[in-house]
Amino acid sequence: PDALDVDPSAPIVAAFNRPIVPLGADLAAQPAAFTLEPAVQGRGEWLNTSTYVFYPQPALAGGVRYTAVPNPDLKSVDGGPLTEAQPWSFTTVTPKLLSFEPETEIPWRLDAKVVLTFNQPMNRDSVAANFSLMGPNGTPVPGAVEWGQDDTVFTFTPSALLARGANYTVTLNGAAQGLGGATLGQTFSASVMTVAPLQVVNSEPAPGQPVDPRGTLSLYFSAPVNEKTVKDYVTISPQVSDLNYYFDTDRYALGLYGYFNPNQTYTLR
Repeated sequence: PDALDVDPSAPIVAAFNRPIVPLGADLAAQPAAFTLEPAVQGRGEWLNTSTYVFYPQPALAGGVRYTAVPNPDLKSVDGGPLTEAQPWSFTTVTPKLLSFEPETEIPWRLDAKVVLTFNQPMNRDSVAANFSLMGPNGTPVPGAVEWGQDDTVFTFTPSALLARGANYTVTLNGAAQGLGGATLGQTFSASVMTVAPLQVVNSEPAPGQPVDPRGTLSLYFSAPVNEKTVKDYVTISPQVSDLNYYFDTDRYALGLYGYFNPNQTYTLR
């Protein structure tokens, strides 16, 4: 009773001091132990003879005070009436932005998607109306919106690749509403940079330095590349037998390895 900041997705439980449902009875056919005001969509069930659980679907509204009203017609298995049927109330937590992706501390990929995760189901139209991704020239970036996990995860996919080495601003206005009409209250805004123009920024070994014939050559790029085709753009002469490669997506590093002849000068292009 009178609980605050209740998780909107949490089940609501009523436990009784005596059995209400006879052993062996069809639990699905039993009456509900209580109703909620305001009304909520969901599924209720008796877990056992004396415990009833209501699962809101998809969730309660945020920032709303609910009252659970016990069913006055409930009786124990021996016919005893429900003597204390006092309603009890609780208030759900207001909407909050839990996380934002991608991270703002590292340059964004050109095909980046903006993912916002909330603590409860949100009003789709309200979030879309209060969200923006602004380009370096101050114009909105067009894109498509998807929702997941019962309207708690918002994903914005730009219609085209972002510009290289450019500054973008993501904003979610505090007027964005949860499913129950409560607003976020606080505006979220972040400035991000996309990856720089593509170039090789380092190599191991450095040009002119020796390498173990069984070692690995590494090229470090300034931005992500297509892992499946990057080897097509690399040549080594003289040719290296059994040349293989891997790409480290965290460090934007291309590793090349194979059988290198000892005391041989190679040119990598």
